[in-house]
Amino acid sequence: MARAFHDLPRLSLEEFLQFDDGTDIRYELRDGWLHAMNPAGPSHAVISGNINALWREASRDLKRCRPLITPGLVLDPNKPNYYIPDVAYTCESFGDRLYIREPLAVAEVLSPGTERDDLGLKLARYQQVPSIAEIWLVGSRERWAQVHRRVEGHWVPAIPAIGQGQVESGLLGRMVDLEEIYLGSDVAAEEPPRRRHRLPDFD
Repeated sequence: MARAFHDLPRLSLEEFLQFDDGTDIRYELRDGWLHAMNPAGPSHAVISGNINALWREASRDLKRCRPLITPGLVLDPNKPNYYIPDVAYTCESFGDRLYIREPLAVAEVLSPGTERDDLGLKLARYQQVPSIAEIWLVGSRERWAQVHRRVEGHWVPAIPAIGQGQVESGLLGRMVDLEEIYLGSDVAAEEPPRRRHRLPDFD
C-alpha cells in the first residue's frame, strides 16, 4: 500500500501542486494527505507500456485523443485529491495544466503494495467520474486482468481473465489476448494466481 504521511499537515490541491520535497518520490493526494507511491518494478513498467501501446489503437487522431502513462488525475478541482493511474486515455486539451480531468479510460497495474488501494478506494472513485467508461485492473505478478465497463449508466465488471485468456474492451472494440498485455514482462502464462483478487471491505 502507498505510504501515508499523517504526521504532516493536510494540503489543499493548490498546495499539493506546488509541493516539492527535493526527492524523486511521486505522491498522490488523498483527502488532503500525502501518499508516497512505491517504485514500479520492471514487469509493472512493461505491462503499463503494453497497455499504452494497445490504447493507441483506439485513437484515429493522436493529436486529439491519446493514452498517457502515469498522468496526474484530478476528479474534482474543489477537493484535495490527486491520483496517478498507471495509464489513462483522454481526448481533452490540457495545455500546461499538471493533471487531466476527463479520461475516457484508466488502467491500474496491481502490485503487492498498491493492490488494496487500486481495488478499493481508487476503483470506487474512478467509477464516480462521468467521463470514464472503462477501467482495466491488471495483475503484475500473475496473468490476471479484469475490465469494468459502464453500460447504460451502470458499472459491469467482467469475469476476470487468467493465463492465456482474453478480456473484452469497448475502447478498442475487440477482444484482447492477455499475451498482448503481458508481452515481454516475464510473467508466465502458466503462473497460477497467488490469491483471489477481490474488493476489500471499507468502513
